[in-house]
Amino acid sequence: SITIPSSIKKIQKKGFHGSKAKTIIFDKGSQLEKIEDRAFDFSELEEIELPASLEYIGTSAFSFSQKLKKLTFSSSSKLELISHEAFANLSNLEKLTLPKSVKTLGSNLFRLTTSLKHVDVEEGNESFASVDGVLFSKDKTQLIYYPSQKNDESYKTPKETKELASYSFNKNSYLKRLELNDGLEKIGTFAFALSGAYLAIRYELDIFGIFVCAFSTACGGGITR
Repeated sequence: SITIPSSIKKIQKKGFHGSKAKTIIFDKGSQLEKIEDRAFDFSELEEIELPASLEYIGTSAFSFSQKLKKLTFSSSSKLELISHEAFANLSNLEKLTLPKSVKTLGSNLFRLTTSLKHVDVEEGNESFASVDGVLFSKDKTQLIYYPSQKNDESYKTPKETKELASYSFNKNSYLKRLELNDGLEKIGTFAFALSGAYLAIRYELDIFGIFVCAFSTACGGGITR
């Protein structure tokens, strides 16, 4: 394991890239404010508890850390921003709870991650919400991420939902039938990428030719109307 002194305020870009350390520990009273881009990518990190002082997590900060099993935030976390693909391409992290302080999430946060069963949001968060482990904007107008290991065979998007984010349903092999709500207006790129060969999608509006990329490799079972 590696212990980070309390005086450290920033972990530099690629600071622990490819690191063999299994555990990172922050000294009591840590003043860490920023984890820069790719700080822990491709590392062998298995467990980390991020200090309350942390405000920013950079792009691809933990991506490709295939052994990462546990990542937690302090209950008094000051974290406000998690940048693009911060937790992409992970294969052992099964759950994650976002702190109530988070205000901004970058795009494709969990792109091609295969292990998550649910993503929760701490009570009191004013920007995001979790419904049965599915991550939404607070008002549920945007469905941000449907976990790859959520094992329900069918799902219906909430009536409030207007957008499915890019890669929102990617890598889920359990889901066989998805019913999209009538008010849906936008489906992000590769929203259903690699989501199972038999996924059938029911939608009341004509979407053919508009969002072709959203359904890449996911429509072996067809789209029903």
